[in-house]
Amino acid sequence: MKLGSHIVVNKNKEEVWSFLADPQNISKWDRGVRAVEPGTSTVLPGEGFEFTTIGHDASAPDHGRMAYRVGQTDPDAGCRVDLVNRDGNARYFKSAYWSFRVIGQSGIGSDNRARIECLVDFSLRARYLWLAPILYFMRRAIYRDLIGLKRVLECA
Repeated sequence: MKLGSHIVVNKNKEEVWSFLADPQNISKWDRGVRAVEPGTSTVLPGEGFEFTTIGHDASAPDHGRMAYRVGQTDPDAGCRVDLVNRDGNARYFKSAYWSFRVIGQSGIGSDNRARIECLVDFSLRARYLWLAPILYFMRRAIYRDLIGLKRVLECA
């Protein structure tokens, strides 16, 4: 299942890309993330970097922890972040990734604007297929998080 959304922000492409390149910033705009922990790898942020997000609900399995690996970081092609754990909240997914693409806006007066496109692509494990309609109807949550991202970027 693929779900996506986009938003235009009043920051240039380079500023947006720089902000998104640091996983520690996720908790500043993603409503479902309370904190981000770097992985145990010595890889610096960028391709191959691993990190774990921690959800707000401490009663969730494994405190809503989800581990990710950055699979691609390219200012033109975008970035891709793959889900790598299979326990806690990640147990529902056979595979999952999210990606961002930042496109500079051209035209008069738009040098400091960028379009952010976010895509979430996942497949559910067979026993959790019943979640598909629920997740589909929650697709606007991506846009709500992008509004949070816009707010953080434009206030910086």
